[in-house]
Amino acid sequence: MTATSASVDVAEVRRHHPIEDVITASGVRLRRSGHGFMGCCPFHDDSTASLSVGGKDPDRFHCFGCGASGDVIDYVQRHEGVGFRDAVARLENTDRSTRTALGRQPSQTEPPPWRLISVDRAHAIHELAWEHLTSKVRHAFAISYLHHHRGIDVRELESALAQPVIGHSGRSWSWLTERLLRDGVSVDELQAVDLAHRSSSGLLYDTFHDRLMVPVRSGTGHIEGFIGRKVDDIERGPKYRNPTRTATFDKSQVLYTPLVEPPVAHATAVVVEGPLDALAVAASAAQANRLGEFWPCSTNGVTVSSTQAERVATSCAKRIVVALDGDQAGAEGTQRWVDAVCRGMGHPAMVTRLPGGLDPAEWIATQGHPGLSAFDPQHQWKRNVVAPKPPGHELVRAIAARSRDPLQETIDTVVPLSLLTASPREAAKLLAQVEAELTQHGWDPAATAIPVLRRRAMEAHAVEASMHPTAALSVDSPGPSL
Repeated sequence: MTATSASVDVAEVRRHHPIEDVITASGVRLRRSGHGFMGCCPFHDDSTASLSVGGKDPDRFHCFGCGASGDVIDYVQRHEGVGFRDAVARLENTDRSTRTALGRQPSQTEPPPWRLISVDRAHAIHELAWEHLTSKVRHAFAISYLHHHRGIDVRELESALAQPVIGHSGRSWSWLTERLLRDGVSVDELQAVDLAHRSSSGLLYDTFHDRLMVPVRSGTGHIEGFIGRKVDDIERGPKYRNPTRTATFDKSQVLYTPLVEPPVAHATAVVVEGPLDALAVAASAAQANRLGEFWPCSTNGVTVSSTQAERVATSCAKRIVVALDGDQAGAEGTQRWVDAVCRGMGHPAMVTRLPGGLDPAEWIATQGHPGLSAFDPQHQWKRNVVAPKPPGHELVRAIAARSRDPLQETIDTVVPLSLLTASPREAAKLLAQVEAELTQHGWDPAATAIPVLRRRAMEAHAVEASMHPTAALSVDSPGPSL
């Protein structure tokens, strides 16, 4: 310890704050190993559980991967990015009244905790939690942080929606838990909705610590759960955190949107990666008086289930634009969404590829309101403008990766999809992209698929044109360059 610790009884701090409790409260899941615990280290990208806690060195932690080590104060200093005295203060401010010996841990034969609470009760607890998370101070901090650190001003959006869209969980490790207990929520109920968890020694801690909070609502407006985004990217831990399975929350099923109402018929559903991206799109649209034109939504990641794809495809939005982050993970996620919506649902979609690895929130922060063109299909033919494009490249890659007969499935998927596109020009460009992708990767070595694709597309569109004379398609003239 440094000289600044002279007035601090370090031994007493360690005794009052067992290190395994503090590490568990920071979001690290520990498992018993010998006389101590093991878990994944939060200070580096660790998937092998290289963090040792206690054991041969009581009251200390050590990572065999990155070498981080120390006592409970050292852990808080490193994890929170604060000095010695601030770390001690944070430990001492932790209210140990949340220590509990209530009940035993459920056995493996008992139902999971989330089955022991009704959906109505879960909704009621979430509403109580949201009141606390959006109290005057918490809400003001969240608004200010978004505005000054992320370039997202949600004030006009909240005014249009007549309700808050962002909150904050506070820096204390048990702040929300204490308040909900005072509201009459039981320990078992807190754990059932995953707003609190119990450490190995019985302490209750908030699941969400120092995070911006957004509510995930059902179609009827009830809060199903929360997603927390950490405030400081320097701090270790996952960027986003959501509940485990609860009576109302299943990550593979939920779809977050900051908007209250479903999209209107002329709106564009904009699929983004993170909740802050969705907030950024909605906030910018509100400021530009275009809120009804966009319906941003997120699965909180780059994965998509058939249920989530169906919710977007049947959302009443006129078009779907997949606009994930501009990095490699976003490109792979875009391909999954195109596969799920276009091939799985038979619904047309478009994709936006943001430059420089930017995410939508960063893009709008740098571009301002004109950046909305990246999510607006009406700008797709303008040169030198980032705008949605047909998903021909992604569609062929998705089909080739999963199909036993990719050439035939490409034809069977693309031809009817081209009939559903918004214009003949868009359909022509979709077909041109498909042909280019097949040729580039050598997936049509016998040169059989492209002629068949052209012929079937022309036949299908000839039938369409006979019923709608303005819907003529010229496959030989696909429009702007690829």
